[in-house]
Amino acid sequence: YPVATAGSPNPMMCLDPFIDSGGETHAINNLTTTTTNGPPIVSNFQTTAAVGGPNAFVYNGDLTAASFNINNSPVCTPAPSSWTSQYAGSYAGDRWPLKWGNSSTAPVATDYAKTAAEMLNISTVTTSTRNTSWETLGTGGGYDYSSLTFKNTGTFKGYTMGPGYYGKSFYIWPPDARYTTGANPSTISGSNPVQDGSGNWIADWRKRFFLAPGTSSTKGSPIADNSKLFSTTAGSIGQWLSQNLGGTVNYIPNYDAILAWIKNGPQTLPPSLRAGRVCYYTAIPTTIPMDWSTGIISSSATADQRFWKGYIDLVIGCGEHNRLQTLYGTDTDNTFGASTYGTPKITAASSLTGSPKPYMAYDDCPVHPRLHMWFGPLTMMAFLSMNSQNLDYNWFAGTTYEAHTWQLKAGIQSALDDIKKNHPNDLATLNMWSSYDGYATPRVAMGKSYDTMKNCLFYPFSLVNGLGTVGSEVVPYTTSSPTSGNPSGLNQTPSAILSDIPNANGGTNPTMGLMLAYNQFNWNGGFNGRKGASKIVILETDGVANQKCNGTFSAISGGGGTYNWTSISNGGNSNSANTSLPSNGNAAGLDQTVTAAWILCQDSTGSKSFPSLPQYVACNTGAGNLPASTPTKYTGWSGMSNTGPGFSTTRSPARIHTLAFGYLFEDTTTSALKTRALEFLRNIQMTSGMPADATTNTIESYKMITGTYTQRIDKIRQAMERIMQGGIQVALIE
Repeated sequence: YPVATAGSPNPMMCLDPFIDSGGETHAINNLTTTTTNGPPIVSNFQTTAAVGGPNAFVYNGDLTAASFNINNSPVCTPAPSSWTSQYAGSYAGDRWPLKWGNSSTAPVATDYAKTAAEMLNISTVTTSTRNTSWETLGTGGGYDYSSLTFKNTGTFKGYTMGPGYYGKSFYIWPPDARYTTGANPSTISGSNPVQDGSGNWIADWRKRFFLAPGTSSTKGSPIADNSKLFSTTAGSIGQWLSQNLGGTVNYIPNYDAILAWIKNGPQTLPPSLRAGRVCYYTAIPTTIPMDWSTGIISSSATADQRFWKGYIDLVIGCGEHNRLQTLYGTDTDNTFGASTYGTPKITAASSLTGSPKPYMAYDDCPVHPRLHMWFGPLTMMAFLSMNSQNLDYNWFAGTTYEAHTWQLKAGIQSALDDIKKNHPNDLATLNMWSSYDGYATPRVAMGKSYDTMKNCLFYPFSLVNGLGTVGSEVVPYTTSSPTSGNPSGLNQTPSAILSDIPNANGGTNPTMGLMLAYNQFNWNGGFNGRKGASKIVILETDGVANQKCNGTFSAISGGGGTYNWTSISNGGNSNSANTSLPSNGNAAGLDQTVTAAWILCQDSTGSKSFPSLPQYVACNTGAGNLPASTPTKYTGWSGMSNTGPGFSTTRSPARIHTLAFGYLFEDTTTSALKTRALEFLRNIQMTSGMPADATTNTIESYKMITGTYTQRIDKIRQAMERIMQGGIQVALIE
């Protein structure tokens, strides 16, 4: 791929923000590099839970790779950026082959050998074409064949390294021809990385890492048939095959051999992985118990073994992972821009002739992978935050520099310090909300527990009172019964766990947050609010409501007329009135939130009428029109026939301030949802009696939290300081 720059996109890098067909905005990716969204997420992981423990992906904290050494421990990443050329002076690993007679040290696309025939100077290929020297089972065969003219770096190693955080790959085309019948690739020679522990050759990555189906307890034979790995079907020739689990299985990765290879040579993945009291795995296993006939993991497998099978399957593009939907997907051919790296062609082993037969057809050329087959930090982080054809979860810890969440946390942390210092008599509560029911409880009850509130911003909710114990951690997944649909036996989305870790996950459900805030303002029923004190809610969002909420509004027994919300839970994003509309910005979600805000700001008798609010502007998100509508009091959930009581008094009306946070609200953002979101936030404020901005008919400019990550952090702090005037109780909702 060409070098990407802002405005000149490269499918392997996201250097520009974009808007999808549903109107949702996606910010610049800061997984491995600093952007306007913040420092790189890759630096947030450790091998231990100790504060300041060894970094898992960045050696010695060096993001520049200035001190790179292939023997660095625990990892040798990042690798120098100059390694985009495999002819950089310090490059380590196998170089991709050039055409026969070509010894360029600055090759271009036309210099590379697309097939074994081009590498070996064979002009005409038949089904029996075979080069004896190339297929010699010895030190002079394969990529160690002395007549090859392209410049490799010493003997063949069985791995290619990439720049930055790509890690290493065993994929090379053509595959080395050497493989000893009966070799055991689960053991690796201490002197030659392409031999097993007994000195047998294991240089052909197809046979080394992929097996035909065997019996339930016995591995099948190594695969030497390209048609078992790559498609021969017209329209998809050369594309990587799915495993076809549950049917006639095409292949099964030799997980034990892959694990041995990962732990041998350059260490591009850490021996254990943690972040922010979240533990992903405690060790890289040596073996994974499998049913070798079905490709499904054994029910006896440990959590580490299940995790690693899932990760390996993602990198390969098999199991439950479709290569078309993960790791930048796959192309239909080998053309990238103006360059072509071979015409796809795959030959079944049954079509080969001769005695002996060639190890494969010398003019075969598959569709080469993008990020698939690369084992390193980049694919590991992709596995930790998955959005594919059938999986959508986020395992990032609350301490990662995840946009936009971490910027918000940094700003709120500063605001909490300001409350603690300058408002010592005020009470505050911190609530979060999402489509997970685990958020239907306040993170910290109304009071002055500022340090606990700050801990809740970053660490699992279940651990905030025990952070002094270094080994106190949570695992972001659970085990489940293995099936052909879930061959790793992982439950990737246990909502109780995902709502425990404070990260960006789930749908946008601010109604839930307002219900929690209402309860926390109470002084009866076990709540800690102060009767008669001023009530202020500060509600922040980086989007627009797309979820409904369930809840019952009922009187507190013995509470002297006070009410609370019970049975709070997520109500989903369906819209029974018009299911063709996209969920973002539908009245089914917006009206509930506006009504919950109105109830909170009612007087004690519920006598205030529903305010007259401006009509929403019709907008088209690209996925369907959102019609203009005037919000009305929504009575579609249990208990909402009540009109109060609320917390406003004549002298001290309850107020709700809304903050518009992140890329959706930037001046340069053109998404139609920005208009709907700003109108939504304006209407929430207006329910508490706060007029819209006379100039823009929206919220005040100081509540627009936009700009670079440093600007956003400071704007949140300033906005909250400006809102905090006098003695108040505050409910922070994010």
